Amino acid sequence: MSDYGQFDDDVDFGEAVEGADADNVYEEDGVAVVDTDGDGHFETIAYDEDGDGEYDTYAVDNTGDYYTDQVQADTDGDGQIDVSERDTDGDGQMDYKRVDTDGDGYMETLLMDTDGDGEYDVEMVNTDGEGKFDEVTIDGETATLDDEGVLLSEEDTDGDGVVDTEAYDVDGDGQADYFRVDSDGDGDMDQIAVDRDGDLEDPDALLGQDDDSRYMDEVQYGGGDEGPTDPMGSGPLQGPQIKLF
Repeated sequence: MSDYGQFDDDVDFGEAVEGADADNVYEEDGVAVVDTDGDGHFETIAYDEDGDGEYDTYAVDNTGDYYTDQVQADTDGDGQIDVSERDTDGDGQMDYKRVDTDGDGYMETLLMDTDGDGEYDVEMVNTDGEGKFDEVTIDGETATLDDEGVLLSEEDTDGDGVVDTEAYDVDGDGQADYFRVDSDGDGDMDQIAVDRDGDLEDPDALLGQDDDSRYMDEVQYGGGDEGPTDPMGSGPLQGPQIKLF
């Protein structure tokens, strides 16, 4: 898996645990410790939270530092992961959450804690299933991006005749705070920036997505604070706080 801030949200650890070699699974009393990829590092702990004999919650160490940085759960018992929550910056506090609210197997809702206070302050929803977030909430203010007046500007920043930056006003104050960006000039808006002061010099959150990925697979908060900090930092971990072995 990847370092903090870069990840693949299209991995279902329920499927990974089921497919793991038996020699890499240690089970006892509804809990399993699993090396899903056979690399010698037991990165996943699986739990049967509801006692039905099936694992439904997974605490995962993706970065190899032996601390949980992701929790996945099947909350409705249908056998599919519908919640995935991550610590993307290594401070010991979950700050990035995807949710499948309609049970179709696609986690269409994304929540972010952009200021590190332990509360999700940005929510983005792909309401129509067409692959783009079209409803955005920032600090409690919600806007549908297709509504009149929400799109403030479209810019061609590199002069190639194609729009590569779209600026939106989510909170209605007349200033852009949400941006879609085509970072590589291929015509697809592959980056999202949340920037409350609107100048894009130091975004509150910057997200990226590879062309072949279903989900955003990179996030930076506060202008791109790079590298993991102390994995057991000041914030309380929202989910199993476990040192994996």
